[in-house]
Amino acid sequence: RLSGDRNLRLAIDHVVSFVDQRLSDPRSFGLFDQFPPSTSLKAQNPLMHLLEAYLALHEAIPDGDFLVRAAAIVEHFK
Repeated sequence: RLSGDRNLRLAIDHVVSFVDQRLSDPRSFGLFDQFPPSTSLKAQNPLMHLLEAYLALHEAIPDGDFLVRAAAIVEHFK
C-alpha cells in the first residue's frame, strides 16, 4: 500500500493462487501445511496464519477479496 508497487500485488496474487490450487483441500476444507501433501491430515495452525495474512492483506488492499477469504476460514472454525 505504501509503495504502490504493482509487482507486489502480482506476487500476492500468485501466492494466493498457489494456496488455492495446491494447499487447500477442496473436499473437506482445511489447509495442508506442505506441498505435496504427505498425509491426509491437516492442522489448524496453517489456517490461523492464513487468516491473519488475509486480514492484513485486507487492511493493505481493501479492494481485494481477502476479507471474504478470511470470513470463510472463520466459518470453518465455527
